Amino acid sequence: MSKTTDSPFGTTGTERGRAYAAAARITKGRMAAERPLDAAALEAIEATDIVVVAGCYDHVEQVLGALEVPYQTVSPAHLDTLALRPDQLLVVNCPGEVSPAAIVRIRDFVANTMAAPPATRWCASRWSRPTART
Repeated sequence: MSKTTDSPFGTTGTERGRAYAAAARITKGRMAAERPLDAAALEAIEATDIVVVAGCYDHVEQVLGALEVPYQTVSPAHLDTLALRPDQLLVVNCPGEVSPAAIVRIRDFVANTMAAPPATRWCASRWSRPTART
């Protein structure tokens, strides 16, 4: 069995870690060749631009880590008081168990995001809890 080491996107040496690393290399190379402005925008991202709410099923932070995209991770409880900017990307990993106060905060964030520049987006997976949808 191959040696494994911890990395920002999971454990290298695992099938998932190797797949994320390979996909990241392909994605970044193709983006640089075919969409250089998007590649430059990706390189300009700062950790405060992307907020990932930790979960136990999804781990978007592993994909971001493989792409070497900076982000900040917060616990679901921290979302209750976290100040969100309309230009940020908010990713809530499943199961998305957040408090009612956090749901209100997410709802307000989405409403404010709609008034932000068109490049700003908010996404939810099909597995989102009905109470978290806005």
